[in-house]
Amino acid sequence: MDRKLFVLLVFTLGLVSTAQAQSRPRRVHTSPTPAWLPRGVLVGASLREELLTTRLKVQWEWAFFQDRKDAFVFLLEGGVG
Repeated sequence: MDRKLFVLLVFTLGLVSTAQAQSRPRRVHTSPTPAWLPRGVLVGASLREELLTTRLKVQWEWAFFQDRKDAFVFLLEGGVG
């Protein structure tokens, strides 16, 4: 094996292991609103057989995992009408 090729291979493989050892800082998304504040509110009304019924729905959302494009969340929704 040519000596220059051997030196080049050793140098290149050394750079690969050094690059893999570098840790990328992971940005964690944090929401500016607190968890107890609802994420969605619906106020509406329905008319059926001359009876007007008002509706109120509230939705909360807790994120277990959130990445740049994906999220795994738990939704809780309740309402009265």
